[in-house]
Formats: sequence, C-alpha cells, structure tokens
Amino acid sequence: MKKNGFKKLKRSIRNLKFRANDLFLFSNKEKLPLLSLPSQYSLKVIDSNEKSGIKQIDRRKKNNNLCYAVFDSEKLVHTSWLFKKHSISTQLGYKDALTIGPCETIKSHRGKGIYPAVLSTIQKDNPDAELVIFVKMSNAPSIQGIMKAGFQKILRFKMLKIFGFKFAFRHKHL
Repeated sequence: MKKNGFKKLKRSIRNLKFRANDLFLFSNKEKLPLLSLPSQYSLKVIDSNEKSGIKQIDRRKKNNNLCYAVFDSEKLVHTSWLFKKHSISTQLGYKDALTIGPCETIKSHRGKGIYPAVLSTIQKDNPDAELVIFVKMSNAPSIQGIMKAGFQKILRFKMLKIFGFKFAFRHKHL
C-alpha cells in the first residue's frame, strides 16, 4: 500500500473512534488589546485561492478558511486557521461568528508571544466580526495565550466525535 493510502486509512480508522472532550469557548465580546508579533518573525495570511508550497498548509486549505502562518526566517513555526463557517460554532449558537483554530506553535517557539500576537492580528483584520475559539480544558498553555490576547471564557461544553462527525453540547455559561 502506498504511503499516502496508508495515512488515509489510518486517519479513517481514527475517525471511527468515539471521543468526548470537555472544552471552553472563548469570544472577543469586548475589544481586544493590540499585540504585535516579535520582530524576528514574519506573518503571512494564506487564503484559499493560492498554493503556499507548504504541504501542511496546502492539505488543510479549503474555500471557507484562511491560514495565518508565522515564519522564523524560512521556517514555519506557527499556524492559526480562521473559518467562516464551522459546524461546532454553529451548533453552539454562534452561526455568524468566525472560528479560530486549530492553532499550533512548534515546540521550540512556544512561550515567545507568537500565539497571542496572531490572535490579535486576526482581531485587527476582522474588526467587526465576532470571533470564537475553543480549546480543551486541559490545555493550560493555549488557554493562557488566548486570555493574554484578551479573549473571554464564555462557555463550557462537551464535544463528542462519533464516526468522524462532531456534536457539541452546551454545558454551562461562565
């Protein structure tokens, strides 16, 4: 079996599993502080109409999302995705909100202010939009970065993933 075929099969099997996660939903209800990216990094916004030449970005790009990619010289060190329509946000009642995530900073560049600065840039680029971001309750570093960017925790919910489909259930407002 080809390597790509094996990866697809492995991903399909993973999607068959039942998973439940407790998550927090954050929102930008109030105006967020403007944070800037440290000067040694560059940010590129990659829309759905262009190929970046970066495999991990190009395989995830779709018509309803943007990628905020941060580089240290030529090395990709962070990605944050922005979705115009996201099923989990819609299920939670935020059908007009833009959804941020997934977001990832490579291990060697964590704790350097990249993530909060990217969230701030997304807010600046979408000043009139309601932005939401959800994160596992156990992911303390991400929660810290989200809060540093000024987002407020507004909801705790449970997400079930069954056969590749995701279902969100409100738990309680905070």
